[in-house]
Amino acid sequence: MGYMSSPHLEDIEDGHVIPHLSQLHAEVVKPETLAKWREWGVPEDIISRAIQQRQRMSQIREAEEWITLPHFAYKMPRLPEIEANAWGFAKIIDTEGTIAVRLTKRTDRTAKVDQWLYRYTYQRPRIAITTRTYELTEEIANMIHIGVIIRYPYDKNLKRRVLDYTAPAYTSRAVRICYLTEPYLTVPEKKKRATEILTIYKQRPAIRTA
Repeated sequence: MGYMSSPHLEDIEDGHVIPHLSQLHAEVVKPETLAKWREWGVPEDIISRAIQQRQRMSQIREAEEWITLPHFAYKMPRLPEIEANAWGFAKIIDTEGTIAVRLTKRTDRTAKVDQWLYRYTYQRPRIAITTRTYELTEEIANMIHIGVIIRYPYDKNLKRRVLDYTAPAYTSRAVRICYLTEPYLTVPEKKKRATEILTIYKQRPAIRTA
């Protein structure tokens, strides 16, 4: 077992690499993703807002401040908007958020026999805020400098698929959010998971398992 050292894993969100400035217009939203959104019935005004928001977040991430905290061996984004209102963001996690302590991530796809094979497997933390209102999710995503992910999952209660919007944070970004909000979390299971993340990921923001 080892630790992740690649600086690029932080730039992977929901399986997509956040593009650098020279790639923004070509890759911020892939053509197949746009086609999927339209097939799902995402309104054109939301599609336009989502593209612009991803562009802004990519630019912000290029220039954001990275800091080193006591007892952590790596840098993480400062996230000043959450730093200024950690209590408020903790309430968002308590009501709308999910915390995963050991989410599996596979990288460096090598070959396909019966299924795709990958060279490396990691465990990494994730914090995700999901709502069914694009504007609200965008506001949350802007605080953590992440592009909004648009999904179309099946709702067991409504017995149909519905659009929802997610702001996910992985690796060091998730650790930083836990560092700021863990003292204010009130849902016991979520507070426990945030504490576990702060304990497990002190040396690296993701742990290599294979």
